[in-house]
Amino acid sequence: MRSWGREGWLVITTAGSALIVTVFGMTMFVLRDSPYSFWLIVVGLSTLIFSAAYPRLIEAEVTPRGARVKLGPIQEESLVIAEEDTVGETQIDEADELIVGARSALAGEALGAILRPIVHDEGTTNFRLYLYDADTDRLAPVIISATLPEHGSRETWIVGKGATGTAYQDGRFVFVTGDAIRDSTYGVTPEQAETFEDLTAVAAIPVLNASEAPLGVLTATSNAPDGGELSDEESAYYEVQARALLAARALVDLLGWFSDQYP
Repeated sequence: MRSWGREGWLVITTAGSALIVTVFGMTMFVLRDSPYSFWLIVVGLSTLIFSAAYPRLIEAEVTPRGARVKLGPIQEESLVIAEEDTVGETQIDEADELIVGARSALAGEALGAILRPIVHDEGTTNFRLYLYDADTDRLAPVIISATLPEHGSRETWIVGKGATGTAYQDGRFVFVTGDAIRDSTYGVTPEQAETFEDLTAVAAIPVLNASEAPLGVLTATSNAPDGGELSDEESAYYEVQARALLAARALVDLLGWFSDQYP
């Protein structure tokens, strides 16, 4: 493997910072429709492209009439696939497997961050991603790690039952507080009502692809006295909607479990 040195790590750091700025700009555009979000996205993408091209940059010139950039060839020694002199089919197959593995690992990290609980002294807000399981005809949670949130960690939902099942069946945002979490409003069973006895707020929203076809449901629960991040319907909507948009990209773009189904 090629040794990066200071220059290589600078490129990696710059690219990482650019990616963060781009994602932040996109999130601000979705949540707040901020006029600054467009420029954040432009700056982030421009910096990301520059950092990718920098290792090949030989010469650059900017004048009032335009810009001129000269790039060199890709360095062959930048990646050593194997110790052999030639690359065969087996090595290419292994490279494909590495790409799939890298995407899966990245998706796991991304979903882990998206679903990470928010813990406060007064309570915790947990997030769960549910996908439809045709074998059981239920919505089952995606398990990211061995550390599972206390509420609903392995709970499955019948379509149309609970906030999660209702959001999936009706294709809408569902916000529930107080006694409605445990009574017959959304058809929870007595056992489920007992499991969720200390919850103060629940919010669920469909996870959609680019064609607005449902992929699953993202559900948030809080046991904070004031509902925490789910203190009111508007706050709860923005909290779960932002995570649902990011989760959809992980499912479609990284894992490839679904497609955007463009016409």
